[in-house]
Amino acid sequence: MRRAGLVITLILASVSRADLTERVTCKAAPDQTYALYVPSSYDAAKKWPIVYILDARGHAMNPLNTFRDAAEQLGFILASSYDSMSDGPMEPNIKAMRAMWNDTHERLSIDEKRSYAAGYSGTVRSAIILALAAPGSLNAVIGAAAGFPFDRPPAPNMPLAFFGTSGTQDFNFGEMWELEKKLRAAKLPHRILMFDGGHDWMPPALARESLEWLVTRTGDGRFWGADLVRAEKATDVIERQRRYAAMAADYAGNHDTSLVAARAKFIEDSKEYRDAVA
Repeated sequence: MRRAGLVITLILASVSRADLTERVTCKAAPDQTYALYVPSSYDAAKKWPIVYILDARGHAMNPLNTFRDAAEQLGFILASSYDSMSDGPMEPNIKAMRAMWNDTHERLSIDEKRSYAAGYSGTVRSAIILALAAPGSLNAVIGAAAGFPFDRPPAPNMPLAFFGTSGTQDFNFGEMWELEKKLRAAKLPHRILMFDGGHDWMPPALARESLEWLVTRTGDGRFWGADLVRAEKATDVIERQRRYAAMAADYAGNHDTSLVAARAKFIEDSKEYRDAVA
């Protein structure tokens, strides 16, 4: 009996250390399920950042796998709903977010100041509405292929930071281009980056950048060097200017940003940049 008890204990310990649970049923909302990823470094004695993911078709594992490697290395919990959807009423997304929020807070040690949402297409707008409805609940939104609700454009003093991505062949490319101007005018913390592709989630490299950006937002300057290399290697003049300008804003107070600010201004004033924008 003692040996059997030991075996059971070891099995339970192994399960508790598992990084990925492909389908979790919410205790208080059994009609809601989500995929859960907990980094291997997780320790319940500490508070951990979390990203709640809302896919446009409830394909929970697709975006979770996009963020997974970066989440493991940077220490983020991921919760991705099977019940979110785009191109319709936002009630399913509200219900999905509420269920994941309550369930993860019951199961895990969550850092209330580092709770975020990531959406794709129409679910981005749902995430932003949720963030604005409960200021401080979601500290930033990662938006793939869409931006703010059309009736709630960026405005000064909104309690929200935004990391956006768009494929260069995305039918929402123009929207994201204009959104960057509005975010800059409203002086809201933001980055918007492009990739070669269509209307889709960002590739894993940009998913990693989005999580690094969230870390940088806490005052942690460890990714300055990586950001600088990306800016210097950018072959597109518009991307290069955007990256330098973003660094000048994001690292203010952590690094001397005079060089990247000057580079951003120099590029912006160049004929090459003006021709590319035109």
